[in-house]
Amino acid sequence: MGRFNEFQRNLKKLGITFTERLVDYALYRRRLESFDYDMVIIVEGKFTLPDAANIDSLYGSKSAREEGGNNFRGVQSPAVDALIRRLADAQSLDELRTAARALDRVVMWNHWQVPDLYFS
Repeated sequence: MGRFNEFQRNLKKLGITFTERLVDYALYRRRLESFDYDMVIIVEGKFTLPDAANIDSLYGSKSAREEGGNNFRGVQSPAVDALIRRLADAQSLDELRTAARALDRVVMWNHWQVPDLYFS
């Protein structure tokens, strides 16, 4: 639990008890696929240009309702769905950038995730 000590201390200040539970991969995968968890660490690859299909898989409402979907955050938002469509329909880099920035603001504003950025 070494890497989580500071995180655990900060949660305690908020009245939240942090308990780490290690499980085997098969159980972990089954819980992910059925959305049976309180918190999960999501490691995503390097970010380049947003791919609407990938973003839809991670944040789209449909993926949040399908068992085995990749929307582990449980996001079900018409605003996010509309912004993902704007990403898909972008005709220029400026349109893509504007839609991606708007989506980033909506995701960060709603606190669906806790960024945990570090270099190993």
